[in-house]
Amino acid sequence: MLATSYHTFPANLAAGAVDQYGGAIIEFRITGETAAEALKKGISGATIATNDGKESVPVAMTLRIKSNTTTLRAMRYDYIKERFASAEVQSSSGTLPVPSRLSIPYTILGITNTPMDGDTGATGLQSASGCWRSKATPGARTVDLTINVNATTQRIKAVRVVTAPCGSIPLKYWVDQRIKEDAPWEYVTACEQPADSSVDCRIDLATPRQLRFRFDARTPVAINALLLQ
Repeated sequence: MLATSYHTFPANLAAGAVDQYGGAIIEFRITGETAAEALKKGISGATIATNDGKESVPVAMTLRIKSNTTTLRAMRYDYIKERFASAEVQSSSGTLPVPSRLSIPYTILGITNTPMDGDTGATGLQSASGCWRSKATPGARTVDLTINVNATTQRIKAVRVVTAPCGSIPLKYWVDQRIKEDAPWEYVTACEQPADSSVDCRIDLATPRQLRFRFDARTPVAINALLLQ
């Protein structure tokens, strides 16, 4: 449901996680005969909400309409709330919030890679100690890391991959998940971060669960920490 200053229009989820940072931006498609009527200037800022027949719950804010389509891009409200909360912390303290180095505990189940000079292994990724330096095995395009999260009362909201001081090149990776070890992998999202930067990749998954990270290995992979938050 898309609520605008004109009136309400039906809309369906078209695609999730279309941004490079793990799901803050999602797409909706306006449906029905009134779709053309909804596509007017000034639609930016309109609220997208779910309705179970009793109440409407806002889920996203409209950003823009994709050219020559009935598809619009929107930002998730939970992401907007997090950004405001972060700004309030900064305003009250007068300093930037320091990213947490604590991770939800996990165990490494498997690695598909070719170690490089200076590699200290992946065991230090939770504690940000050392540098995991890898390249793809012959014929492969990714370096793969599979982990298991045993926690039963926590939810993985985001993944943070830290490259400094081990590397200073852009990093791209894909996240897959499954609950049972013999189940097929299911794609979750794609994440991308610029050089010399750590960006939280939103996944929002309950535990326990297995995760597989597939790092783009067209350039060498050098990582200091992989933190689940």
